Amino acid sequence: MKNERGIRLPDTFEEAIDTLERFVVRARRVEAHSLVKSQKVREFVHPKYALVFNGSSISMRLDSRPEDEEVFESLAARIRPCIVDSEPIQLEKVVAAICILTENIELTERQLKLLNSVNAWYEEHLAPHSYAPIASHEEIGKLGSDEITPASDTLLGLGWYYADLVHADPKQEKEATLEFPYDARYNQGVLLVSYLALVICSLLKLIREINGSHDLGLSADVWITQVTAGGGPYEVGVGAAYVGPAGSVPEQGASIDQMSGFKKLDLVTARRMQCPSCAVDAQLVDEDGNPLATFEGFYAIDKRDKSVNININDEIILKGRPKSDAGPVEELPFDQAFFDKAAQPVEGKIDQFVSFLARAKAAGKVIVTMTWHGAAVGGEITFPENPPVGDAPLSESTK
Repeated sequence: MKNERGIRLPDTFEEAIDTLERFVVRARRVEAHSLVKSQKVREFVHPKYALVFNGSSISMRLDSRPEDEEVFESLAARIRPCIVDSEPIQLEKVVAAICILTENIELTERQLKLLNSVNAWYEEHLAPHSYAPIASHEEIGKLGSDEITPASDTLLGLGWYYADLVHADPKQEKEATLEFPYDARYNQGVLLVSYLALVICSLLKLIREINGSHDLGLSADVWITQVTAGGGPYEVGVGAAYVGPAGSVPEQGASIDQMSGFKKLDLVTARRMQCPSCAVDAQLVDEDGNPLATFEGFYAIDKRDKSVNININDEIILKGRPKSDAGPVEELPFDQAFFDKAAQPVEGKIDQFVSFLARAKAAGKVIVTMTWHGAAVGGEITFPENPPVGDAPLSESTK
């Protein structure tokens, strides 16, 4: 089914459902915008002007403008699909979809008036060659010439959309808006976009209202699916990540667990990659010096705690502190920075801590090597016969 302008409208129940589901998601995105939630758009559709007198001259100042142009542009971008004829959620198509889905529902006079007014407003203001004013007309001319270029606020707003925001090729009547300064186009773009935001939110409210009393058949997901990302950090998800040799690319479809050179990324590997000079290597050795097991780790300096914390295999932390009268721990030689020593579990990993201590005790000692102030240091660490759960004293000799 096509309207008088040849725009194909939804014609079946299925098409109407598809149109409204798409519109609801987009309209919720408009509704969630900060300028809509704060009701700022209501101020922008009723521009506030001030007359400024300066001697014999007088000027007019527009006071109701967005504080941040970029923020306003984001609202305009969210709205744009609702005014593009080729988009499935163009407003006339949305109204047609509502009419199809409410064919057997008795709408109130207010609801019918809203649907009719949206269609009429679109036809008068946004349909090609219409561009009726929302509130005002402007004219611009050249000095010394009788040539005048008129434009409605609607046309100037569309000129901002098509010449300055999302396109660079205004056509037909919109091309005339280039005769006006950017501020003129932007100011009316603010008016037009704000008005459209209110229209879109009114239609969304109407759909919510009707769907609440009469199930329109829309998917429940359209009301709860995420429509904004928010700011700040984003946790991609809980899963597994792998690292491999620089420049290597895993084969598509192959199990990365089986690929040579790749390993699962864990805290220890990540910290060693982030700070190679903080890497720590540890070995469990027997009394004859034979290696029984090898572990990777890293160390970190806690300036507030005045300590050096060596994390081995994310199972045990060897904590060292200097004497109380020593200087900043990061400036001391390693044997002074690691003067008082103890072992403690990684947070939430007491079982792994106890297991590591048991293996270390059975082996005899742990040999730790690392870099401190650019020089290699190392030490042999032994644990008491019956290590407690918690901080465990240890003895160590450094090299």
